[in-house]
Amino acid sequence: APFAIGRTLVCMRAPLHVALEAAREAAVRTHLLERVRAEASARHPDLDALQEVVGLALEVGLEGDADVQAALGTLRTLRERNEVAASLGEALERGALAASDAPRVEELVARAQRLGGDA
Repeated sequence: APFAIGRTLVCMRAPLHVALEAAREAAVRTHLLERVRAEASARHPDLDALQEVVGLALEVGLEGDADVQAALGTLRTLRERNEVAASLGEALERGALAASDAPRVEELVARAQRLGGDA
């Protein structure tokens, strides 16, 4: 037999181990790509969840995949939206709508409009 089952261990010959490892790796990659697609295509993608799954995909060598590249673009956009929203929020909290701050606020509003979404 190509394997032996003990009470706490399964021993197998190298060819079977290689085949099993290849199947496991393929399943992991497939699952990660499905998660990347689902997180990136969500109506309101969650930055933390997308960052986590993209990080895992990069760890297993999926950086060349088109869906992973698209998700990286989505991550950049989400980060920039958060940065713009935080900057606008800070300006409003400080009451920094004085004439001297108008160019900065106009720049942030223009960025928010360019990015779309809820920024």
